[in-house]
Amino acid sequence: MTTGSILIGNTQTPLYFNKGWNGADGAIDTKTIRLIRPGYTKVRMVKSSYKIGRRVYPRWEVAERIIVPAKYSRGRRIKSGEHAYTVDETKINRSQGVGPVGWLSDWTGATFPVPISNNGMVTLGSRMSHLAKGHDFNLSVAGAELDKTYQMTVSCVNRFSRSIASLRKGNIADAARHLGVDHPGPGRVKPLDTKDVAGMWLELQFGWKPLLHDVHDAAQALAYHHNAPRQSKGRASVTEKRSYSYTTPGSQNNYYESRSTLGYNVLYMEKLSTARNIGLLDPLSAVWERLPFSFVVDWFIPIGTYLENLNILPHVNGIYTKTEKYIIDEVAFGIGGTNLGGSNIGKRVYFIRTPNVTLYPVLPRFHLPHSEANTVRLGDSLALLRQAVEGFSHSGNYTRW
Repeated sequence: MTTGSILIGNTQTPLYFNKGWNGADGAIDTKTIRLIRPGYTKVRMVKSSYKIGRRVYPRWEVAERIIVPAKYSRGRRIKSGEHAYTVDETKINRSQGVGPVGWLSDWTGATFPVPISNNGMVTLGSRMSHLAKGHDFNLSVAGAELDKTYQMTVSCVNRFSRSIASLRKGNIADAARHLGVDHPGPGRVKPLDTKDVAGMWLELQFGWKPLLHDVHDAAQALAYHHNAPRQSKGRASVTEKRSYSYTTPGSQNNYYESRSTLGYNVLYMEKLSTARNIGLLDPLSAVWERLPFSFVVDWFIPIGTYLENLNILPHVNGIYTKTEKYIIDEVAFGIGGTNLGGSNIGKRVYFIRTPNVTLYPVLPRFHLPHSEANTVRLGDSLALLRQAVEGFSHSGNYTRW
């Protein structure tokens, strides 16, 4: 068992540092002794002679017998695998005049540490499912969208055919329009309007891009099933950040930033069945993909990801070790009274490792899309709105995300 602590100063001194840790050290003493070489007796011979009559004969005699003992390996420390372990560390740099940092509690009012949200757990479950499968291909979902993929492909081929026919007739403007490009050429060719642009955008986002992903994932699935090991190791994690600031009237400005990271180290004992691995036993995901505008719902509630996790995680034979790491930074600057000119800068790190846990699907919750996805999704929303004004006329695969 490894346990210890360090304490320097207190919350009123310029420097405060407190660290404590507790847990098994992951190594054990073994008394097992392995025979390296058996014992034996070493004999040293000397040469002498003896005389019979007039003749002298040589003779060998034992001068010394040395007993060499057997040789054994020494007992040694061997690692016993993942082990439970916790560390709690707090550091505060404090200048004169500012009250102590509020023990580095998260600004949400919840007791530190703040757990990962349900949707974060859904994302983590998806990453663990990918490790278990070795790819992201889902044959049920791809099959459910086969008719739309066919319509989109036929529509594309027809547009190219009409473009080539117009080009042969010398009508460059009409040929360009069939390819989705305006061209100020002669003739009565209707220019592209916003509905045409919206249709092409939707076809790209929800037709061609998912199709290319499916082709790539199908190739990965094929390679995995030809080369997959029976046992595999992996790790996946998810991180969420929060920040908040407020002002204490006449006293100080306070700023908090916390980061919560949850990860799993896993040893998968055996492969999933082929049917489950490629999605043949996942009808719920196929039904969800066929529902109109299901991808819009997934922007706010990741139901599709949850259904995929439900198909994989309960059926995986694996050994999981959960690691949690929570960090919170807190800054306070004095703005008045006795606090004027003072500051507090604190940081707390809390780490927990728990072996032999179970990973299970977590129900998703409503959330607003992440900022990095807002630009693309804003374009998707505008295109859908423009198409909805006059009804959908394009043959793109609009039910996929």
